[in-house]
Amino acid sequence: SHLLDYEAGHIRGNIISGVWSAGGAMIIARKMHQLSTGIENAALAGDSRGAPNAKASEYDGNAWTAAPDMIQGRGAGAAAGTQNASFFAGGTTPGTYSVPTEDYNGVSFSNIASSNLNTGRQSIAAAGSQNSGLVFGGTPSAPKQQTEEWNGSTWTEAGSSAYLSFGRYGIAGTGIQNAALAVGGQPSSDAKVSTEHYDGTSWRAGGNLNATNGHKRSAAGTENASWVAFGQAPANSTITEVYDGISWANTANAITARSLAGAAGTGAVGLAFGGYNPSQLSCTEHWDGGFQNTGSFGRVEATYIQGDATEISSSLATIYSI
Repeated sequence: SHLLDYEAGHIRGNIISGVWSAGGAMIIARKMHQLSTGIENAALAGDSRGAPNAKASEYDGNAWTAAPDMIQGRGAGAAAGTQNASFFAGGTTPGTYSVPTEDYNGVSFSNIASSNLNTGRQSIAAAGSQNSGLVFGGTPSAPKQQTEEWNGSTWTEAGSSAYLSFGRYGIAGTGIQNAALAVGGQPSSDAKVSTEHYDGTSWRAGGNLNATNGHKRSAAGTENASWVAFGQAPANSTITEVYDGISWANTANAITARSLAGAAGTGAVGLAFGGYNPSQLSCTEHWDGGFQNTGSFGRVEATYIQGDATEISSSLATIYSI
């Protein structure tokens, strides 16, 4: 973008590619839905094996270790935050979708009083931090459009202005409370390729995914620098795409085809683990994203600059018609 009058300069970075490499195997193979959070070398995983499960695990960048159990086993819920400060919300236990929200402090889980979602549901997505989060989408019955915001103690329905464009579930969520992404989902063909941005008030359309296997996928990053991978349509996939806030681009495939894998990290360094294909998986993969950086400066001071100034001269020629 052009340098504004009040700016001394700026640097822009866009994620344009990435590669996957193998990491340490999980202790127990499991599918995850959206019950995972953290960063590449400090991740936290829940468990959605079959009946709702209370198991949790931590990753240090090399190996998985058992974490304390959740108080309430939950199937197809969602998590957000860091390894040592996160929330686990929603999902289902036998006979009900009214499941209390739990905090994790790196040592133990604790139930938050009166913390059920206003609309009980599973197959939701989440974004944000332990005390400033949100969940969106989900099921049962008709696919849900609702968004709820979390302040660390209470869920608040954000209202019809904060509805997703259409109801969907099996969404991949990432970002923060006022700059989140909802990626893919089901059941419609539109849902499977859709991206929406949340600004803290309402959702708006973003770029469509290139691949139509857009449900049961995994994602991490910010709304302007993220990756999404895997999924099922109906075969499990290794397809990976990167996002710059405007459009998705294909990049190197992941190693193991899967769906319902956990995800953690950023657009630059991330993690995917567990999942399903055709049974539950324990393998972990590390993501290494590649960025392209550009800069605009009103003044540059340096003792030595190397280059032939081709890009600078061509830009000047365009601007001043010379």
